[in-house]
Amino acid sequence: MDPFIKLGFVGSYKVDMLHYLSRILRALNKQVLIIDASKDQALKATLPTMTGGDVYTYLGVDCCSHADRLTELNKAINLKDYDIALVDHGLNGELELLNMDYSIVFIVSDYERHHILSLKQILNNFLNKKMNVVKIYRDVINTKIDKDYINQILDIEEYAKVIAEYEFEFTEDDYKCKLLCQYDDVFSFKKLSKKYKEMFADIIEELYGIKFGEVMKIIKSVEGAKACK
Repeated sequence: MDPFIKLGFVGSYKVDMLHYLSRILRALNKQVLIIDASKDQALKATLPTMTGGDVYTYLGVDCCSHADRLTELNKAINLKDYDIALVDHGLNGELELLNMDYSIVFIVSDYERHHILSLKQILNNFLNKKMNVVKIYRDVINTKIDKDYINQILDIEEYAKVIAEYEFEFTEDDYKCKLLCQYDDVFSFKKLSKKYKEMFADIIEELYGIKFGEVMKIIKSVEGAKACK
């Protein structure tokens, strides 16, 4: 039996990615919990009826809105019921309230200056050399504000172990997927860029040792609407 895995997500909007990843994990018969620990509570806006801090099950994935002191989380949820938890902190500066001992921390951002500066302030109080970090830059366009410049500002390598870095250019199809994920309640990602799908395959391979090609086949089978229930 695989050990319980906890993944942390820090930064700007990434709820769509959590939904896509959870679809793939469900196809692997994993019991998945998504916890929204962010201040803006964007997860609720993507689900039909989710309210409050109770666990809400949708398409086979349990979701929990929990922005208050997260030490209460262990009382509300039995984490032993799950194979993996995806915890979205957003740009919540009170990250120290939840010590989840993450297997990997995903740092996600576009290049908007207010996002980068908020992220830098949070990371300075959060990262440590024992953390495995994956950097994900989204909605990138061709400008002098590039990855090297953003990396210089954040200086993540100084504080943590970076195991991977991804950069995704802005495309209309990716934006459509992100927008429809908020409205359609079905989380289809068939038209998502291949690079995103390859990143999800990398993550699954790293976590569970499943070969990249096998994961890509699974992604192909679940990328349509309501593929997993």
